[in-house]
Amino acid sequence: MLISSFSKPYLAALNEYAQALKMRNTLLKASHIDTATISAFEHIMAKSGSAIVTQRKEVLASLSSEMLNLITEIKGGSPVFSIKYNHHPATSGEESFSAKLANERAKEAARGYSLFGPHLDDFEFILEDKSLRHFGSTGQCRLASLCLKMAAVNILREDNSQVITLVDDVTGDLDAKTRDAFLKIISKSEQSFFTFTEKPEDEYFSDVATFAIENGQITTLK
Repeated sequence: MLISSFSKPYLAALNEYAQALKMRNTLLKASHIDTATISAFEHIMAKSGSAIVTQRKEVLASLSSEMLNLITEIKGGSPVFSIKYNHHPATSGEESFSAKLANERAKEAARGYSLFGPHLDDFEFILEDKSLRHFGSTGQCRLASLCLKMAAVNILREDNSQVITLVDDVTGDLDAKTRDAFLKIISKSEQSFFTFTEKPEDEYFSDVATFAIENGQITTLK
């Protein structure tokens, strides 16, 4: 979603890949595979899919670097952080992707769907050589989540995108240093909307429009 928000070619590649994947899966379930037709859709999948993987790698490098800087700023020290992109090696190039699709066609026909590709890719957050998904504490995972959002804002701003942020009551239980860093990054947005159960006392909110929502009705407080 992040890449799609500033790259029209990436969004177009996603749409093309999704449509070709859907048609290929339909053909895989047929009693007889039409080789010529399924090959045509595999060509589209290989072209758009390899483009998706390439751009994910590029943006992931920037995202990982931004997150590391933010984690270092907030927590201090010299943390070791990275984002691991788990994808099938064959999907990195159009020719290798196309060959893999053809080679796996019979196996995937038995399953009735495509068993590899960008639609099954995953991302793993690694802090101090440990996967946050499996070994991260609640605090570490929360920090990584916030830094991910802040890094996204920075990347969008570097792309000269106009950013609107929606923040749903996530700052209340943050320590002062993390809260200050978060608000500093969010302030780069052209417009921000925050929700709170109680009015915050931070200086950041001293000159903002405030609204109350009750029973679906919005009232302007100031």
